[in-house]
Amino acid sequence: MGPNYRVIREGKEKFLLHCTMCFIGFSLAPASRNSKGYQNTRLNLANDKYLDTQGAAKALVGTLNHWLEDNSENHPQYTNVVKMRTGAVNITKVVLSELGARGPAELRARFGALSEGMVLFIRKAPELQAAWQLFFCPMVTTYPYWIQANGEKLANPYMGLAMPNCGSKKPW
Repeated sequence: MGPNYRVIREGKEKFLLHCTMCFIGFSLAPASRNSKGYQNTRLNLANDKYLDTQGAAKALVGTLNHWLEDNSENHPQYTNVVKMRTGAVNITKVVLSELGARGPAELRARFGALSEGMVLFIRKAPELQAAWQLFFCPMVTTYPYWIQANGEKLANPYMGLAMPNCGSKKPW
């Protein structure tokens, strides 16, 4: 175990930091290194890589499903993980070829639900907040927040390459 690996909650429903990091995209557990995570979903949207966005969201659904299988509805983060999974599942359901020009906007709107779950998750776990920045995009009419690792260059998933620097850092 590395220095960043620590148990947050133990008991019948063991909750480990490496599981959380797997959602976000930086895994400390060898079994979950293949997870695309929230960060890859966000970065693909920010770079207008729509098919890759869906692939990353699909991988994230698998990770979230495993977490939900291992934890009961009584877990304090259960509803936030369900919200993340719903957002990720909805991203995978967008049929880009049928939506044409509306497809990217639909992906970004559905990313909002995923991002909302992630933001709520981190807000309930203050020990995670030091590693992540919360951003806000004033141009978005749906859920306008997302997270990025501290020190990472601003990359707005809602505006993509058209406005990659649109957004401001917000306090947790």
